[in-house]
Amino acid sequence: MRDWKNWLFPLLTCLIALGLALLPLRLSLREDSRLTGVVHCEELQEDSNFPAKVPDLPGRIRLLAQMRSVPDALTIMDQYLEAAALEEAAAQVRKELQRLSDAGILPEMLAESIGEFSGSRVYLRNQSDLSSASFLNMNAFNVDLGAYFQLVLDGETGQMLSLELNGWNMGKFSNANSLEIGRLFLDGLGLTYTEKTYEKGIISVFSLPEIQAQYFVQSFFYDGLFITPQVDWELLDQMAQDDHISIAASGGPVDSDR
Repeated sequence: MRDWKNWLFPLLTCLIALGLALLPLRLSLREDSRLTGVVHCEELQEDSNFPAKVPDLPGRIRLLAQMRSVPDALTIMDQYLEAAALEEAAAQVRKELQRLSDAGILPEMLAESIGEFSGSRVYLRNQSDLSSASFLNMNAFNVDLGAYFQLVLDGETGQMLSLELNGWNMGKFSNANSLEIGRLFLDGLGLTYTEKTYEKGIISVFSLPEIQAQYFVQSFFYDGLFITPQVDWELLDQMAQDDHISIAASGGPVDSDR
């Protein structure tokens, strides 16, 4: 009985020490698992290797469209901008707004109408092929106009890829036709597209079949201007249907769930 008591205490001591050593690692792994694939504000280090495998411009637009339509398919990291980084990003946005105004895509003097900016650098990574890219996501509000601005710039070229001018009076802009605005915008990006729909100068949809995405361009007389990429679900459904028919015509097995 005495011998049993002699070795029990050292054994308990070893188990406690081992538990204290493994617990922080276990908690760390659990936290990493919880954060994977969600938006958070952890600062990225220069050696983080993110983004990696940056695709060409159409591929980067596809990532942006996925963020708006199927964010669960992406790993998303959001790094808020402050001080000098925010000032540099705001200057970049104003420069791009002026370029679009000069090209007839946006109303003149729009860049001067926007007040203070806030924003972040967003990093997107496709979980299936690991393609990734960065974007500037900038916001501003003009109290006098009652207008809200949300703008997304490509992290590689600085080009505007998405914009929402909510509350902006487009009736004062001579080129307020959504079809013309969309053509100028997409031509400026050098994209190949197909015009899908057009509704009384207000809403136009442009298909980018190469990346299974489409741009919505909406120009409302009093409410503003919206140019946003989204996943082209109609095209994806058609591709799935065509694939189904192709398998059936070849005499191969057909997946009844498709």
